Amino acid sequence: MRIRQRSDQPRRVFKDYDLFDESDFTSATKIQSTLRQLMDGSERIHFNLEGLDPERYARWARVFESDGRLWGPNVTNWELYTVSHNDALWSRTTLFGSDENVAAFRKVLGK
Repeated sequence: MRIRQRSDQPRRVFKDYDLFDESDFTSATKIQSTLRQLMDGSERIHFNLEGLDPERYARWARVFESDGRLWGPNVTNWELYTVSHNDALWSRTTLFGSDENVAAFRKVLGK
């Protein structure tokens, strides 16, 4: 996911955020909070779906909806879930990838 921030916001890139403490993998809440701040301050959100599987995403989303935990290497799934379940974010989001994959994700997302 690439986020273009609004011009009235100070320019920051993802690496400016201290997200990962290798000794503590419970930092998912910090990751979610930081990504959400970036999304909320964005002008546009560009989401590349290349290499992502819509059926696998759908399975992940069902589990996420049941327990609300960010688990495993699924930050990308959470990013997609977050933008697709927030009308303000979704209106600024452009999906990229093959036409077939974008269509499959739109179907899974109901968008």
